[in-house]
Amino acid sequence: MLNFPNHNLLSRAHLLRMAMLSQRAVDYSIKAYSLNSSELCRQVTTVKRDLRKLEICIGDRGRAFLAAGAPIDAHSSLACSSLRIYSSLRVMLTAATEIAQNTGVLAAHTRKTIFPKTAETGDSVNVLVRLCSVALFEQEMSLARLVPQIDGGRRRLDLEVHRARLDLLRQSDTHCKCELAIVNCIGQIAEQAYETAEGIIAWLESSRCAHHVETNTISTQPAGRRRASIHQLGGIGQTRALTLQ
Repeated sequence: MLNFPNHNLLSRAHLLRMAMLSQRAVDYSIKAYSLNSSELCRQVTTVKRDLRKLEICIGDRGRAFLAAGAPIDAHSSLACSSLRIYSSLRVMLTAATEIAQNTGVLAAHTRKTIFPKTAETGDSVNVLVRLCSVALFEQEMSLARLVPQIDGGRRRLDLEVHRARLDLLRQSDTHCKCELAIVNCIGQIAEQAYETAEGIIAWLESSRCAHHVETNTISTQPAGRRRASIHQLGGIGQTRALTLQ
């Protein structure tokens, strides 16, 4: 009987793709608000289509593992940190979509007022999301550790979001409800950026530990057993759905 190792449902390529999509959605939505742009709001819709394709790919990967009899890892620190990153990025993308939807409503009613505090806070959050993406792509732990230190850290950003809300509550704008929803989404993206950074740190630490254990295990196995193990892994890798598209 073949003894397959446990496999992570979310590969590194899945996380990178999700990071790219969430960063794109956040960037489009924040700029759409600042520029009052309906066109940028529509661009967020294309990101949602790409997200659906990614989730189909992840589902295919899981079904291929099950068909091959390969157990899916759901409990290791690597699997948990991967899910933590993906979930945070997914929440970010959802919040960015809501920003785009509310901005579209405001743009359709020829909004004339741009609230500076909201725009400034959005720009600050956009920087955090970009830094998370770079840390993930470069696998650079020092960049992930830098995220909670940017512009005074989480407490400073929470204060900025709170001030943006107060700024809106003092206004008599007829579309204040949409503006408040946008500010709340910006705050949510900020929280998820910090969560993503912490997940990246855990993911990198787990990846390095897993690589160290795997290297030591392979080096202590007899040559014949090593060949059999590599052959088994190669057989799984040939399954079409396991190859990221």
